[in-house]
Amino acid sequence: MYLENNRSDRQPIRPAFAWILVLLWMLIIFLLSAQDGSASGQLSNNIAGWLYNLFTGQSDPEGITAFEGVLRQIAHGGAYFVLAILVSLALSRSGISDIRHIILTLVICALYAGSDEWHQSFVPGRAAELKDYAVDLAGAVLGVLLYQGASAIGFLRQQRFNREEET
Repeated sequence: MYLENNRSDRQPIRPAFAWILVLLWMLIIFLLSAQDGSASGQLSNNIAGWLYNLFTGQSDPEGITAFEGVLRQIAHGGAYFVLAILVSLALSRSGISDIRHIILTLVICALYAGSDEWHQSFVPGRAAELKDYAVDLAGAVLGVLLYQGASAIGFLRQQRFNREEET
């Protein structure tokens, strides 16, 4: 009896914790977007240089510059890929499912990506770019697809496990 009551008392914490993770990730995105152009450029150049050297064993400035452009796009898409997974998790923990789950996740990510690009238009050395917004949305779509695919696989495994237990 005690364990049952203890579990039911902790259930509201699960959705709250999931939404806190969403807000923390949104804060990280905001803080990275708030960096001025030179700080942002230096950060991505340092990371690109380190990774380029790690993968190629060279320190070619032209190669690093080209790699940095690709890395920036991956970072944009990756940030919203993670955001979509976190929002999907929070919505699931909040009891929202079916197509509403997918639509709400994409709407939240699209609105935040739009506000992020708008925010960047006020940061010195940064600009709002439609290309970045499109990459953000692509990352969000991939995040939703991955989350939904993993959820479907988990559901099918549970169904199979339940059928095996019945027999």
